[in-house]
Amino acid sequence: MLREIVLLTAPDVIVHRVDHCRGEHHDPAEESAAAYSITFVERGSFSVRSGYDSGELHAGDVFVTHPGDVYSCRHADQMPDDVCLSVSWRRAAIEADDECSSIAHASCRRIIPRNNRLRYLGWRVTRCLTVPDMSFAAEGIALELWLAVATDSLRTPFRDHQLCWYADRVEAARELMQHRLSERLTVGAL
Repeated sequence: MLREIVLLTAPDVIVHRVDHCRGEHHDPAEESAAAYSITFVERGSFSVRSGYDSGELHAGDVFVTHPGDVYSCRHADQMPDDVCLSVSWRRAAIEADDECSSIAHASCRRIIPRNNRLRYLGWRVTRCLTVPDMSFAAEGIALELWLAVATDSLRTPFRDHQLCWYADRVEAARELMQHRLSERLTVGAL
């Protein structure tokens, strides 16, 4: 049985963690997506079959849905241990923004292999969850997430510690720029 734990509810976005309760597991024959969602596989693996894409997802991979998408997930284990972080937007929130809607529909791929940009953005979403009153930041990341989903990445994925090293530095530079808006900052200073 799937368990969804809501981590953030904002006017246009919901972030939740999905895992499995202990006990007997049964994969439904098919599921239908209710929202625009980008789901990060944090741990474990499972297979997905949809009208757009089919394949195996592992930690670091991303699964994308649009409202009405029909898909099925299959687990090899009787007691699945996969954990996912899902960011879901209200349909109107995506479709009211022409740029975001266009980008969200730019790709028919639903399975996105792990790449540095999406892993960094997943890291940012998780970080937003730890800061009080940061729901606006999670909502603001929508365009960046959909751009990353629609763009192919040819770069070799970083190892976990390397990605964290870069992410920490990017965030430090972002925070410095936010606190020193009136100053002229150089790349070297950052």
